[in-house]
Amino acid sequence: MLLFSGERSRSLNQLKVPTKGSTEGRHRFWHSLTIRRMIRNTGYIGKTVFSGILLPDVTPAIIDEELYKFANSEIDRPKVRNGRPKQLYLLRNHAYCAICGKPLVGHCLNKKYRYYQCNSARPFETSPKRCVARYIRAGELEDIVWRKTREVLKAPKLILTKIQNEIVDINNKTSQNNLNNEITKLQKNLGNYELRRSNLLEAMELGEFEKNEILDRLSNIKRLRHEDEVKLSDLLKTRENLASLAGAKIKLGQIYDRVLENLQYATPEIKMLALDALELKVYAKGLNDVEIQGVIPLELALPTTAQTSASLRACSFPCLPGG
Repeated sequence: MLLFSGERSRSLNQLKVPTKGSTEGRHRFWHSLTIRRMIRNTGYIGKTVFSGILLPDVTPAIIDEELYKFANSEIDRPKVRNGRPKQLYLLRNHAYCAICGKPLVGHCLNKKYRYYQCNSARPFETSPKRCVARYIRAGELEDIVWRKTREVLKAPKLILTKIQNEIVDINNKTSQNNLNNEITKLQKNLGNYELRRSNLLEAMELGEFEKNEILDRLSNIKRLRHEDEVKLSDLLKTRENLASLAGAKIKLGQIYDRVLENLQYATPEIKMLALDALELKVYAKGLNDVEIQGVIPLELALPTTAQTSASLRACSFPCLPGG
């Protein structure tokens, strides 16, 4: 059976088959594009083309023309796509590996069993897997996240009030205009530090100042630059939080009427809207080790069993009481 070029390149790399560029002590990887070029190369059937001209009897054929045509037809055959994913993964773009932080991607075994797997735990053409994370059953992880999301959505007035209070609190500390002006000022300052540093080094070369004086000034510039970088980072985070809260308020206000009608039997589309509105990030190592973060207060705890007693940690803001 002819494998696709990507699968073939992974197979060759796993077997450590040397490439043309491999040397002793240094193995170069096969790439799918290399495999495709080899399959397209007419030289393997004894037809050498130079500048658009066929040169007869230059290259001996090493495969027959029928095999060449079959291999190319397999590459040319379009992949069947119906525009919809075969399996739905509710936590797509929301789930991350608790070990390495990489996204969790959907993976279906035997066309039936859905799992989430760390993207770094999957081998690629040019690299082996880089994370030891195991498969996580998709249905059960999605149930955990949606159950806790549903609990939060049951108190729309409380949630919207919390969001509004956070927005008011941030605005009381610094107005939007002052926030933007301060960010612009700091960005301008940071752009000038390198120029000041260059001028001091040039002055030192010209002998205009003593070396120790120049070094003191350079040290002071480094300190001031670091302080401004920290301030800018804090202000950008504040502005980001403000925008996230405002966005969450708008999104939640738009979907509450639809969601609250039937939270228990919400459609996957409604669930995805809710997760997007809450800006949930799910960090999972396994079903017994899940952390859920959101832009609004969350009180999240895993169900306890005789074997399991784990809590979902950390929220962006203080958690809701009584969750």
